[in-house]
Amino acid sequence: MARHFQLDQVLENIEQDRELLGEMVEIFLQTLPEQLSQLRDACQDKALDRVAGAAHSLKGSLLTLSADQGSKLAAHLEQAGRARDGATVAATLRELESELEALCLELRSLSLS
Repeated sequence: MARHFQLDQVLENIEQDRELLGEMVEIFLQTLPEQLSQLRDACQDKALDRVAGAAHSLKGSLLTLSADQGSKLAAHLEQAGRARDGATVAATLRELESELEALCLELRSLSLS
């Protein structure tokens, strides 16, 4: 199974605190729909400055979870927004959404007890 985040790395970063990891995952899963909604709305509105800001915020969340591929895609989306490259924004958003779907499935399948 492909790994969409690095469990060992995130646990190392938080001193093996599995309870904290559970809280982090819960918060991520609760806030992700709103973050994606903001990204989609900004993309639809062609508000590339908002795309860049929303992607930057999402990138931080993904880095916290050691979700390397997702954070790279969010960084690419942020850069495309800043460069006002609408075509790259749209393509990268689709790729990021696919990665986030896989990440969420993986996070939901974690056993943290």
